[in-house]
Amino acid sequence: MAANRNFLLGYGFFFLVGLIFLLVKGKTGSFLFLNPFHGSPLNLFFINFTYLGDGLFAVGVIILLMSSLYKNLSYARATDPSGFKESVFLK
Repeated sequence: MAANRNFLLGYGFFFLVGLIFLLVKGKTGSFLFLNPFHGSPLNLFFINFTYLGDGLFAVGVIILLMSSLYKNLSYARATDPSGFKESVFLK
């Protein structure tokens, strides 16, 4: 607990400030107060970051993983053609 003292003090401070701010301003008021403080670089970042949850991104990751698997299996087949089927498919 003593090793985490500084972290817990900092976390508690920001938590209390945020809680007091929400209690005083409310959710809508705090949004309207804080919204002008971010600029277009953050908008650009989060618009592009949102695409990571898109299905098209997942398909791209699957294609990369499958191509890596195919490359590794092709290498295994080329280096040991006689025992390839027994070692990979018949386990």
